[in-house]
Amino acid sequence: MGFIADVVAHTPILSSWGNAIRNRTVMDFTNVAERSAQWVSPPEGAMSYLRDVDRVEVFNGTAWVDISRLSNGPRGEIAFVRTTSDVGITAGGIRIQFIDAVPLVNGRKYIVTAFGQVNYVGTPASPNVRIRVVPTGAVGDQGEATTIQRWTQSPMTGSPFITYSIIGRYIATATGTMQFQVWASTTGAATVVQGGGAFTELRVDDWGV
Repeated sequence: MGFIADVVAHTPILSSWGNAIRNRTVMDFTNVAERSAQWVSPPEGAMSYLRDVDRVEVFNGTAWVDISRLSNGPRGEIAFVRTTSDVGITAGGIRIQFIDAVPLVNGRKYIVTAFGQVNYVGTPASPNVRIRVVPTGAVGDQGEATTIQRWTQSPMTGSPFITYSIIGRYIATATGTMQFQVWASTTGAATVVQGGGAFTELRVDDWGV
């Protein structure tokens, strides 16, 4: 937007001068919907504050970006979830925990950690738990997911609780939101159960560029 020239003494302030000042002010909005309705064409470098999420954002010419995401340094934990809810499936695979719509920035490194327990009921073949990332809102079948890291247990019998701890490194290839999942699977006729004392924790940390 460039430098704003001084106001000439004893002359009216031009609208162009006032508009430039407005465009350099952090505008206060209730939420994204109000901002979209009232500020249809913001200039690149414009800034706004969203009261519903207590966040300052800057317009990069294409989209509004959380100002904290513009730093090259690490931001620490950006998403976390813990559950003890039961999720039962037959042979195959399904997510047993996930965090939806995690905001990512192209080229930044993210460390994803999963820790918890699952109960493979029956006689599973090659049971494993893995961390995966898929587009936000996707269920995450084998054809659309990227496996970051996996933890594999040797074949077993009975109904033991398996405690797992896995960590993976993910570098974002585009700016946007993704869904991180803890995914359990087995190739045998068994049921994977989370619950009855079992739990899952999933955490995403931003490590910068």
